[in-house]
Amino acid sequence: MRRAAVPLALLLLTSTAFAQTRQRPEPGHRAPASSAPGQRAPAAGAPPHAWLFGVWTGGLFPVLDGMSTQDCKAQPTVVFGRDSVGHATLLGTQIVQRVIETVRTTPTGAEFRFTPGEDASDTFGCEDPNVLHVDRGAPDTVTFPNCSAFPYPLHRCGA
Repeated sequence: MRRAAVPLALLLLTSTAFAQTRQRPEPGHRAPASSAPGQRAPAAGAPPHAWLFGVWTGGLFPVLDGMSTQDCKAQPTVVFGRDSVGHATLLGTQIVQRVIETVRTTPTGAEFRFTPGEDASDTFGCEDPNVLHVDRGAPDTVTFPNCSAFPYPLHRCGA
């Protein structure tokens, strides 16, 4: 795990670029045999977490009703990409990047296993610092159960 000193805009661009240009399967990234009820199966060749790609807000704080897409994208809390997940911290000024080791679908969403890191303060606050469970809620809403650093639901920033 490392602190990304990369400007947020660059992280967003690379996450989008990974999502749009890299369509071949990678080791450990297999489409599930079936999807959870109400959950779309990833497109052929897409990783199992493709439905999460993009910018999310909330998690650290409740999301304000009526937040514009522009405001949402200006200060994202979490950015999901093909190979990494970037997230804000409550007291940090930089986005922390976690490199994805494996991803698998679960009945309620997805489970990420990250490359082990040295600094436990840059985790999601979950029971295992290198594992993140993502539960799908209402449309465009997810939660990180049992992760103290993200007690509130996250909402996808609009297109």
